[in-house]
Amino acid sequence: MNDATMRAGLIAASVLVAAAAVLSLAHPNSSAAPGAAPRTVAASTRPTPIAAPSVDTTASPSQTITVPTTPAVASAPTQPANLARMIGQQLMVGMAGTAPDSNLLERVHAGQVGGVIIYGRNAKSPAQLQQATADLQQAAVSGGNPRLLIATDQEEMTVRHIWWAPPTLTAPQLAAAGSAAIQNQGYETGLALRRVGVNMDLAPVLDVAHSSSVFIWQQERSYSMNPQTVTAAGSAFMYGLNFARVAATAKHFPGLGGVALDTDSYRQSVQLTSADLVPFSKLIGELVPAIMTSLATYTNYDPHYPAALSPRIVTGLLRDQLHYQGVVITDNLPGSTGLSVGQAAIAAEQAGDDIILASTSEKDGADAYNALLSAAEHGQLTAAQVNAAYQLIIALKQKYANP
Repeated sequence: MNDATMRAGLIAASVLVAAAAVLSLAHPNSSAAPGAAPRTVAASTRPTPIAAPSVDTTASPSQTITVPTTPAVASAPTQPANLARMIGQQLMVGMAGTAPDSNLLERVHAGQVGGVIIYGRNAKSPAQLQQATADLQQAAVSGGNPRLLIATDQEEMTVRHIWWAPPTLTAPQLAAAGSAAIQNQGYETGLALRRVGVNMDLAPVLDVAHSSSVFIWQQERSYSMNPQTVTAAGSAFMYGLNFARVAATAKHFPGLGGVALDTDSYRQSVQLTSADLVPFSKLIGELVPAIMTSLATYTNYDPHYPAALSPRIVTGLLRDQLHYQGVVITDNLPGSTGLSVGQAAIAAEQAGDDIILASTSEKDGADAYNALLSAAEHGQLTAAQVNAAYQLIIALKQKYANP
């Protein structure tokens, strides 16, 4: 899939589309069956995309972006994309320490891992992290695999796993600083991440806080209680990241602004509102590289499944109604789903997610891979589903994962 195709598929959904989507909450499509995850969207006339804001590069650091180069094996031919390797591309896993151990490197080399997420426990210093990401990329390429997506959560001052890198402000402070300042914070963040081999940021947070009591506001991760402010701030930060060639990831679709407790640990049910959807709807047209789905349950849309596991939300709402055709990644599974990591991974794939984040332990990543491969081999996942996710991931990697 080339950039022109992706851009054509990512034309903005207007606010009217968001409103229509919410009006449909009272009458969700009950015929949506688990496992139905079409990626094609019927052609229609859509509004012109929102223009991406400019970045003041004169205010940016003069250092060259340096990324560890892979040794001569980088030119090795990529192995054929058989089923096992295609499933592997859909797994983003965690790393136990400050360097990848032999087991993780072997799995990466074998094509069982397509991405690695960096947490605070993995980031001791710039030199150490640069070496760790270089080792991971060498293992991938020497096995004939595409380069890895290496991600982190570098949202704002209170949630940033690479402690020496920006942002230096909380989300509300960023929103108050204005678009130019947010763009530069996003750009500086992207430069800092690229220097240590990180090419994907699980940010910005597009959750519109419903009140000061919700966890996303108390953690200072939401830009605002106003959807237009969230949209403007998220747009600026995302553009800065993308300009630095770090893939931005809008989260947590369709919105955690009304959720009282953190869904990583607590099962939460909430009503989805039109305000929740506004930032996602507007920013889809700015070529959002990836969107993360939440683990909350939205009772007025799908009372049975958390968003990340819901065909009605991932395929019905995000793909079909909002016309998003980029990469969809889950929040960390199993989280608060009450399922095993393997069960959650299969359900997420059936719902239409492309990348399964399973990073609580290295064992979780291996278990998710084995479950997905078995499901694909036994018909629980169709060849079309696996291939569609694979093609989207490869397109994302071609744009952001190369040196």
